[in-house]
Amino acid sequence: MPYFTYFPSISYTTDPTDLTKVMAVKDITVRAKISDYFKNSALASLPYEIQDGERPETLAHRIYDRSDLHWVILMFNEIHDPYFEWPLSSAELESKLQAKYKGYALYYPDTARIPDAFQIQDATVLRGASTISQVLADGTVITASIIKWDPTYNCIIVDGDQASLFDPALDSPLSTDQYARLYIDGDASKLFAFSKIVPYEYGVNHFEDSDGNVLDPRSGPPSDPTNPSSILNRYVSDIEFTETLAIDNRTQEFRDNDNKRSIRVVKPEFMSSIVTQFRSLFE
Repeated sequence: MPYFTYFPSISYTTDPTDLTKVMAVKDITVRAKISDYFKNSALASLPYEIQDGERPETLAHRIYDRSDLHWVILMFNEIHDPYFEWPLSSAELESKLQAKYKGYALYYPDTARIPDAFQIQDATVLRGASTISQVLADGTVITASIIKWDPTYNCIIVDGDQASLFDPALDSPLSTDQYARLYIDGDASKLFAFSKIVPYEYGVNHFEDSDGNVLDPRSGPPSDPTNPSSILNRYVSDIEFTETLAIDNRTQEFRDNDNKRSIRVVKPEFMSSIVTQFRSLFE
């Protein structure tokens, strides 16, 4: 049975300037009523973990020998948009990561040696900036476009190819501090120090403790929350401590995708009855 076969139809005006132009469309707003009905049928279902690359149609065919019953799986689990609420395959997820997390994440400390004395950096100069550049030891100028500024995590996201060449260790006399002194919009008066450069895919998504609780990046470690050396500054400076985990964008995307795998499926012996009762909702 096709997904919307038994849904009631309503009239839809196709031209707001001419109310006589109407067409019949399926009333998908009845989904809430259907969902309530299926929730009451939970005893007729089993837990199931969606496998990599498995689609609703293939799952329905394997369990019920009918791919057209995929709508029961979706509606039983209140999945209204299978393109976004169903887990992606490994290949699809990799494609999503490549498209969503292009470029590099450049992290900066709140205080850095600029150029030969420690100063508090004014990160507001990054607001509205369009490029960042560095002069390498051989005189080569590396320039990358700024995609966005994220003040919460002291970082900017820049385009990929050129940014991969930024190197803190090459920027003498700051090599001992491992800073990359970069010019904003090519302006020598706008010098900004960055101390960590990673592919955006592996940039920090959030920090959490050993129990999975999300932590404030500006606070100290869980055992010493008032410590002036914040979780974020430790991350930016590559100072590791075991009680805090930096969860990167890639890891979080895999977590989110895996969280969609646990569903419930109607037992085959109850399918005929459920389809019949579903149909009766609209008669």
